[in-house]
Amino acid sequence: MTNAKIKKFWVAAAITNIVVLTIAGIVTLTFGILEPEIMKDVYISAFIKGIFGGTLIGIVAFIAFGLILYFRSYKKLHTGLLTFIVVCGVINIPKQLHTIYQYLQLKNSVYATQIPKFLFYFGVFGTMLLLLVLAGYFWIFSCAMLRRMNFEEKGNIIEGKEVYVPALVALKEAGSLEVLKTSFEKSKKEYSEIAWYLKRVFKKKKKELK
Repeated sequence: MTNAKIKKFWVAAAITNIVVLTIAGIVTLTFGILEPEIMKDVYISAFIKGIFGGTLIGIVAFIAFGLILYFRSYKKLHTGLLTFIVVCGVINIPKQLHTIYQYLQLKNSVYATQIPKFLFYFGVFGTMLLLLVLAGYFWIFSCAMLRRMNFEEKGNIIEGKEVYVPALVALKEAGSLEVLKTSFEKSKKEYSEIAWYLKRVFKKKKKELK
């Protein structure tokens, strides 16, 4: 996938995620206001409150970090916030599993015997949960792709600067592991600002020499 397509993919994922979060927030809020009776059910209430809390946090996070992400990670090549989002996505897996568990517990609802109404609730909530999970991972995956692209772009910039050529050549043309390690330690001290990239070159060459 080209860089231009990766950026379009990232924008599409961001828009999709915020739209799904907003819809889920509106749906849960509507149920909470217009259907006060179902909120008395402990299982439905727990599920709706869990979804609403998650969507509210998600929307606030988008508002808070959206512009920062756009100008620093989309327009420029910063990767810190993208890394944070990807890590948070992984950490959030247990929370999502808990929400799915809450959804499955709806079968214990007092409305479970009221087939038409229960199927309606079960269907609406299930669709909403599925869309939230898919949109969330669509967003995380797009951030991971943009992060990787930014790292590669920064690497290309480093490769193109003459000041770093001697250090990079020393690593790439090292004939033994001992020479490679010596060159890496020396280059890392001399060019500490690109230590992360030197480490990548070092690891790649190390695999070749083994």
